[in-house]
Amino acid sequence: MPKRSDRADVLLVSEVGSADESLPLAEETPLIIGVLGEFTGRALGEADAPETLADLKPIEIDRDNFDAVMERLGVRFEATLDGGAGAGGEGWKAQLFMRGIESFHPDEILKQIEPLRALLELRRALDDPAKFNAAAAQVRKWIKPSDAATTIPRPEGTSSLLEAIIEETDPSPATPAPKRPLADLDRFVREIVRPHLIQIDLGQQKQLTAAVESLLGEQLRAVLHHKDFQRLEAAWRALHFLVTNAETGTELKIYLLDVSKSALENDLAKAEGIEASMFFKNLFSFSSECGSPWGAFIANYDFGINDVELLDRIARIAQRVGAPFVAAAHPLFLGAESFTEIPSAKTLVRLFEGEPYSAWRAFRKSPQARSAALLLPRFLLRLPYGAESDPVRSFAFEEGVSGRDHEKYLWGNAAFAFAVILAREFTERGWSLDPARLAGRLEGMLLHVYEEAGIKQTKPCAEVLLPDGLTGALNSQGFMLLVSHRDRDFVMIPSARSVADPPALLAGHWSSSPKKQ
Repeated sequence: MPKRSDRADVLLVSEVGSADESLPLAEETPLIIGVLGEFTGRALGEADAPETLADLKPIEIDRDNFDAVMERLGVRFEATLDGGAGAGGEGWKAQLFMRGIESFHPDEILKQIEPLRALLELRRALDDPAKFNAAAAQVRKWIKPSDAATTIPRPEGTSSLLEAIIEETDPSPATPAPKRPLADLDRFVREIVRPHLIQIDLGQQKQLTAAVESLLGEQLRAVLHHKDFQRLEAAWRALHFLVTNAETGTELKIYLLDVSKSALENDLAKAEGIEASMFFKNLFSFSSECGSPWGAFIANYDFGINDVELLDRIARIAQRVGAPFVAAAHPLFLGAESFTEIPSAKTLVRLFEGEPYSAWRAFRKSPQARSAALLLPRFLLRLPYGAESDPVRSFAFEEGVSGRDHEKYLWGNAAFAFAVILAREFTERGWSLDPARLAGRLEGMLLHVYEEAGIKQTKPCAEVLLPDGLTGALNSQGFMLLVSHRDRDFVMIPSARSVADPPALLAGHWSSSPKKQ
């Protein structure tokens, strides 16, 4: 870690005070960043009960133990997916256990979802002259042209067609998949595989291979673009972005707090005052045990106009402990379904002058507003998979995402970009950092280059290009901005402002620390 420049003594919120009632501490006090979010992939509603906060334990995470933390938390994805073109019925079930950041990659996904794994084994068998006849014979049994019924004949001595494929193409797989209910596998064949292959000349290897790859690609996209999978992948890749770009150690620590936004809202609504909430008690208990204050909270949440009361309560806690709360703004806050549809500057100003925004205007004038920030838009977390960007080894897969497929890109919460700048500045200057310097620039961000109608196009690092007039309007309404520039691989935060009105820089322990001259 680079040696910091000259530092003054830092200040810490007292046990009974606020951010303005501080006591001096030794300069080696670490910056502790708490990252809030729903990271386990629990079923909807499972993470919402206030009781889930009673046992909330911050988990230290860095680049060395990242995968181990994922495995410890039991991160998983479960969903019933649509069968795709030509499929009917109830769809098919997918279950994935995430044992590390690479578990989100298609090559790892294919190893865990048995129907896709079986099709991949079939596709490999079609490339092997010694196995082609057996593989083609299995496919012929699926789609006999004369078979008017939808039932699938089973090979003698085998309980499932897909098991037969695996047995005949790879009798001793290195990593056997867990057993699935036979009904699910057979339904997958009937409803999904058969419609894709019924027009294929089964005697042609190239056609058959292309058909299986097409089917594999379609079903893999169904997983990658499922809203719950995207939400889970975005949470972990954003956290990975922070962890790998922060110089963690004795002077800077990152702790994961696995708590959903709804669980936090329920807890704060139920408590008689913020100090009675389980969330506050957990924060206070942790600081008491480790002997260091919280330095900042980065939340993988987005807030809309209906979340102002919740944001106000969280901001009161942030002010109380002296650590700012930084999250994202939802496009609905701006009256839009997507950040690609943000209204004009004039329309935006009129919108925020309306009655539905009265609570927002009042909150912005409160003292605690200086301890909260909302960022927009999002930033690109990974490029679409494909030969020219991020190749898949298992088969020739193209994710096929371009400019018009905006929500199929994997976008990350902009609060994590701010957190990287905060970590960088703290590493350089410690608690004597100037909050004005938390406005900064991040280089080497992902920029997707693609062709549309034969013309080269780029998808901005931070989702959309914001005109100057619009950035001014958004800033005046209390938002911190993540700004992209056309065809450039960097993003900027022009001002590290809080949501406060009149405008104020984001408050934290650094606000009362002497600054380096």
